[in-house]
Amino acid sequence: MPSLLVTVAVSMLAAVGGSTSAQNKQVSRTSDTIHVSTLSRARVIGELGWPLGEIVMIEGIASDGAYTRKKSDLGAVVLRIRAVNGKPLKSEIVLHFLPFQGAPINAPSAGAEFKYVGYETGEYAGVPEKAFNYVPRAATTNYRFTTSFVVLRNEKISR
Repeated sequence: MPSLLVTVAVSMLAAVGGSTSAQNKQVSRTSDTIHVSTLSRARVIGELGWPLGEIVMIEGIASDGAYTRKKSDLGAVVLRIRAVNGKPLKSEIVLHFLPFQGAPINAPSAGAEFKYVGYETGEYAGVPEKAFNYVPRAATTNYRFTTSFVVLRNEKISR
């Protein structure tokens, strides 16, 4: 009878609050990890030094994706940003060009100077390596957070 009580008590503990193997596999929090709920409460600072979603003006030179020599940039138009809101940067920042959906903005040619109004945005891209334990391997980039510049208006066009 006492062993039956112990078995029932252990089973109930596991059912209502004991740890499971899935819970034990959670990533321990360090200074380099944040919870997703933090993103909706915090202002995330982008590569440009401004919060993601903040409207800014950028200036620089466009290049094709080969400029960075990264597989994830092949076929993309990248913006070599040299100034933000009229202030020169200490070193250029490279972001993907992303015209706002429906805006009449053409991709710049490699080597063309640009001056755009828009905002930096971010997303996760690529595929986690362990995903290929469940599906056939495919050509992709590593899973990572990346940012792009959403162009709202081309300031080089005379108005």
